[in-house]
Formats: sequence, C-alpha cells, structure tokens
Amino acid sequence: MGVWDEFCAVCGGPSVFYSYDRIAEKARDLELKIDDKALQALARNGVWTRSWVGLAADGSEAPLGAYTGYGSFDATDDKGEFYLSTNVTPKDIRKGARYGVGAHVACVNVLRKSLGYSLRFADVTMRKYNLVEGVDYSDIAKYHDQDFDCLTMIEDGVEWMLNDPTTDERNRKRIVDKWQARANGAAEKKPAATEPVAKGPAVKKAVAKKPAAKKAVAKKAVAKKAVAKKAVAKKAVAKKPVRR
Repeated sequence: MGVWDEFCAVCGGPSVFYSYDRIAEKARDLELKIDDKALQALARNGVWTRSWVGLAADGSEAPLGAYTGYGSFDATDDKGEFYLSTNVTPKDIRKGARYGVGAHVACVNVLRKSLGYSLRFADVTMRKYNLVEGVDYSDIAKYHDQDFDCLTMIEDGVEWMLNDPTTDERNRKRIVDKWQARANGAAEKKPAATEPVAKGPAVKKAVAKKPAAKKAVAKKAVAKKAVAKKAVAKKAVAKKPVRR
C-alpha cells in the first residue's frame, strides 16, 4: 500500500507542500502547460501549509513536524508520532501513542482570532482523511487525491485557497464561512437521508363529542304498602256418598 495525503481539518488544504523544484518537475511529468511564474508563486505562497499542530484526545496540543505519509506526523517534542484519529489503531493507543485532530497552525489561529473558537478533538466527529463531520469542504475537496492536486488548482484559477489565511483576506473569509455556524453554537446539520422533516404545530381536529352518558340516579326504594290480601273463599267440595 502506498502513501497518501491527509488534509487540514480546518481548511481542507494539504499536509505536504513541495518546493518549487518538485512542483515544476511534476508539472513537466504530467505535461501540463503552466506558466513558470505561477509555479514559483504557488511554491512561495504555500509554505505556511507545512506548519501543523496536533490537538490531542486528552486536550493537549503538540507541535507537529513532517508528515509521515501514513496518517501520522513526527512530533517535535520528542514524544513520538502523533496519529490522526482516523488512522490510529487500538495497538497504538495501548502503547500510549498520542492521537487526535491535526490542522495548519495558521488555520487554528484564524478560528481563534476571527471567531473566538478553539478547535478541540472532543468537540468534533472525525471522518476519513482528518476531515470534520458537518464542515463543507466542497470548494477544495475536488483537489483531494492520494496526493493533493495543487497543479489543477492553478489551472482552475483557485490557487488563492493555498494562500496564508492570516494575511490573505479571501482565504480567511473562506475558512470563517465554513466554521461560523459551529463557532456560534449552531447544531451540526445531519445528512439529508437521516434528517427529520420539521413539522409545524399539530392542529387538533375538533372531535364531535358524544352525548354525555347520563348518570343513573339512584332511586330511593319505595316502601310498598302491605296490601291486605282478601281471604280466598274456598269452595265446598261436595263429597260423594260412600257406598257400603
């Protein structure tokens, strides 16, 4: 299995950004006709993307070094690798490895300064490739590949998304717009397939009331008057004479 790129959880940008020589060589290999000045500007303006910070599951922050190519970064504090959450294994955790969410230092600072929001691993649900559930990366996700496709960005005229957002207003606004709702405490939107349809207040239909059952009124027992029975006159039965 080869190496692959992970992406900044905040802006969706690359974890690896090469020098001008590497970028120009790749353009030649792909036979892309890209102006050399544009390649030089891309290499110069994208340097900031190499500075990363790891926001660990335990709430700590770790300055990160080079990306390993396998879903983790070398740490600069001599505490071993920092694993991105979607690639850490139970074995790594048992060994005490740090893991969490990774982002460009500049992007984390934009969230804090512009929105007063601090990205924390405990507050987000992670998807593959270090992306956060509920954040819209559609503007830059089309350039996500095994290797981040910065050359096509030049062809499409959107390489400004790789400018430092602490100094480039256009890219700063792009990032702020992605995170504004979350910073304001808005509920994260669920996928449409599982999102309940909002229902208006239920209107109760008027139910025809049944006539109330009349309570049986307990009747007082009527004392029956003793009726004097007339003596029934017994008829005298004529006895037949007995023959002797």
